[in-house]
Amino acid sequence: MKKTAILIDGEFFSIALRHDLKLKRRPNAKEIYEHALRLADFHTEEVWRIFYYDSRPYIGVQRHPVTHHDISFAHTPMAKAREVFLDDLGQMDLVALRCGKAQPRGAGPTGTMRVRSRVGALVSAGRRG
Repeated sequence: MKKTAILIDGEFFSIALRHDLKLKRRPNAKEIYEHALRLADFHTEEVWRIFYYDSRPYIGVQRHPVTHHDISFAHTPMAKAREVFLDDLGQMDLVALRCGKAQPRGAGPTGTMRVRSRVGALVSAGRRG
């Protein structure tokens, strides 16, 4: 049996899985893990490692462009849930979590904060050989 490494772009995989499962929420760590394992052909491949590439949530403080109030992104429910998700996923068997750093890029055309992630863009690919 060939040993296979699965490389996953976390955001892309989450969106695709959410669409495929017809979820109204983000997939949880267990759903991501189970579907990542299904990417391997169990007749000829053994999953050696799942490399999950994503970014930790932005935790800085920025000024709202309209109201000029400071916004602490670390205390938002979305950031807290994202941290729990990444921690849960990182503790699962075979998963190697690779997290980049989110950095602000300024306000977008609608006044929303745009964030750029500094993590490699790798999309579900298996190691052959």
